[in-house]
Amino acid sequence: MNKLKNNKSAKRIKLNNNNNNSIAFPTNTDEKKMESNKPIYNKDKKMVFSKFDFPETEKKASKHSGKNYKKLLKKTLKEKEELKTMEINDPEKAFVQKEKKNWLKAIDKAEGIKVKDNPELLKKSIKKQEQMKRKSQKKWKERKETVEKFKQKKEQKRRENIKAKKQEKINKKIKRAKKKGRILPGF
Repeated sequence: MNKLKNNKSAKRIKLNNNNNNSIAFPTNTDEKKMESNKPIYNKDKKMVFSKFDFPETEKKASKHSGKNYKKLLKKTLKEKEELKTMEINDPEKAFVQKEKKNWLKAIDKAEGIKVKDNPELLKKSIKKQEQMKRKSQKKWKERKETVEKFKQKKEQKRRENIKAKKQEKINKKIKRAKKKGRILPGF
């Protein structure tokens, strides 16, 4: 019985010592965890949530972005021609160039930049732009015509009103003259 009591009390003491040790002396891993929980800020004093710290370089706009579809189409066709000639002359260099271009395209897409290098889609966009331009011109022409018609109507009405007022003045003068007897009626 005494042995059992001694064993139980020994276990209790051991447990108490273990609990005290963990509270009094934190391990290195706990300190690391606490440090990693602190927020990290970038150069702009904004909080960074990613685990990776990329060097901040100024990113230029992609070669294949923008609204000037004719220019983009010209550029893509020129690049395709250059790639074809390169494939004929130096296939290895052409393959490297193609891979590089694909990687740059993938990076741009990942950054959210729309890469516009499909000739068919660019032609379609150019056609759409031209249609919109024609439609806009037609609307503007119609608007101009309606404004011109409205303006002419107003001017005509004004001329008629001025003419009517002049005639009314003349009629008034004649009436007054008749009343005074200066003009004989019927002449």
